[in-house]
Amino acid sequence: IVIGPRNEDDILNLIGNGFSSGNIIGMDLISYSPFIEIGDMHSMRFGDGHFDVVICGWTLSYSNEPRKFAMEVLRVLRNGGVVGIGVEYSTLTEEESLSVHGGYHLKPDSIERINSVGQILELFDGSVAQVFFSHDAPNKISHGRSQVSDVSNVIAIFSIKK
Repeated sequence: IVIGPRNEDDILNLIGNGFSSGNIIGMDLISYSPFIEIGDMHSMRFGDGHFDVVICGWTLSYSNEPRKFAMEVLRVLRNGGVVGIGVEYSTLTEEESLSVHGGYHLKPDSIERINSVGQILELFDGSVAQVFFSHDAPNKISHGRSQVSDVSNVIAIFSIKK
């Protein structure tokens, strides 16, 4: 499952790399595409252990309940399944974020922004089996009054154990 693909890019990329379209499900809160069904990453309609892989690229930052998201991912993944999560590293204040993102609220009020691989893995509470790839953003200011070209991303790809 690809969580939060917005459009078909992620799904078509997987198909172009040899994955069968019949084995790929996209899920987002809104959709115009037959490749992407409407759904919430905090409460998926799928049974326990339904998926081998969960991809969540740049959508976890929108969650008000990242721990609930992680528990739902653990539920729908089979034992040994693989998770890929990416988030944009950001040091923006709330006011700066609203300005840079055109008034859109990127960081929920109630939680600390996830800005490291450690924070991603911590969400999965001891269920991480093996980390295949990780990238932490450099420890620097990521934005100023406007976006800069070298903003980095935080990425973790890992398997889970149940």
